[in-house]
Amino acid sequence: MTYLVSLAVLSLFTPFRVSTGLVYLRPFDALAFLMLGWAFVRGRVFPSQGIQTGFLILLPYLAWHVLSALTVSLGNGAREGLQIVTVLAFTWAVVVEADELDFRRAGALILVGMTVITVYSIGWHVAHGYWTGWKRLVDPKATFTFLPLVLGCLIVAGRSGRRGLLWLGWAVLGAAIFFSGERKALLVYAVLSAGLVARGRVLSFLHVTAGAFVMLALLSSVVDDPYLARQINSVVDPLDSGDYSTAIATGEAARGDSRSNAQRAFAASLARNMMAEHMVFGIGTNEYERIVAEQFAFVPEFLRNGIHGEFLRVLTENGILGLIAYLAIWVVAAVRTRAALIDAADQGVLTTSQVALLQLVTFVPSLMYVAFEASGTHSLVVLVFISLYADLLFAWFAPVVRLEPAALPMRPGPEPARRIAAHTAALPAGGPS
Repeated sequence: MTYLVSLAVLSLFTPFRVSTGLVYLRPFDALAFLMLGWAFVRGRVFPSQGIQTGFLILLPYLAWHVLSALTVSLGNGAREGLQIVTVLAFTWAVVVEADELDFRRAGALILVGMTVITVYSIGWHVAHGYWTGWKRLVDPKATFTFLPLVLGCLIVAGRSGRRGLLWLGWAVLGAAIFFSGERKALLVYAVLSAGLVARGRVLSFLHVTAGAFVMLALLSSVVDDPYLARQINSVVDPLDSGDYSTAIATGEAARGDSRSNAQRAFAASLARNMMAEHMVFGIGTNEYERIVAEQFAFVPEFLRNGIHGEFLRVLTENGILGLIAYLAIWVVAAVRTRAALIDAADQGVLTTSQVALLQLVTFVPSLMYVAFEASGTHSLVVLVFISLYADLLFAWFAPVVRLEPAALPMRPGPEPARRIAAHTAALPAGGPS
């Protein structure tokens, strides 16, 4: 199951898909049902510890998402229903197998797989003459946002003997993200780098973050590539919403702006008007794109894309009720994750700085992705990951507490990495270090 979960996650970063007329089929869909079938064959129909809160809190939002889609049309509801069933198949397989997953091996497989996909994506762009702006392969570009998550977790909780190699990988990743021009990834990398350098200390984190943004501002003024300069400047000045009026008049974005900024500004303007009329229930899942295609066919095609950002999209299409259900997942996940990590710190498995950093390196990339990307399976799987994160942590740390509760110190000492490594050296590969 560890390999199937890893393959399913990695498949989301590949561009392979087939249209059936009703839905697009991806390798993830087949792998999700293969995971569920394999769990059932092994007799793992229900989780051994009962159905966890992380799974249950997902259901109200997912149900509302499908019901809202049905208000638009039967076909639209069927399409969204099939997508949700696939995501739930993946989720249930992870839930019932959580206590037997090898988390360390899964992390290594995902890291290697994402690295291979990233190298391929960069190579493809360079081969086609694109020395910067490595974003033309839509699904693979997401690795620039999530590689910092995986590598950051390994730096925080990995074996101390490999920290030097991991930090070298972090520096190389930063260079790749810089040339990619992927703004979400640039922001994620800057925030996570500040957190890792500050080692979880809030005041130091704020100082390092401020310094990082000053450096980015200076860099945007000296870099020769106009595209990279514009991308870096938009990270430093995120309040620049873009000028879509020029795009409507001329068919192109304003000078110094980008098509992405113009489209986001156009979508936000329309969304405000739609929310004013349908605040409680929303206009219906996927209805925004239909309205734009029908009523704004005269605007440039790039402006007619869907709403990029799940928080704005959910509020527009699913209303206040949908947004409450969506936000509840994030709030409950944050509270439960902190409780799981503090419990591990009380058992001496983690230090207080590791508790803070593990929250930072997982929540920041996930939040940035759903806040700025379009809706779809990718955003739903990110939501599933965040909701189940606390349950996965409990499953990961349970063998440590169960096998050696007396040997572990109640509070980490001044040399936590060495002491924790010594206490956990004999644990199975799936346990934390």
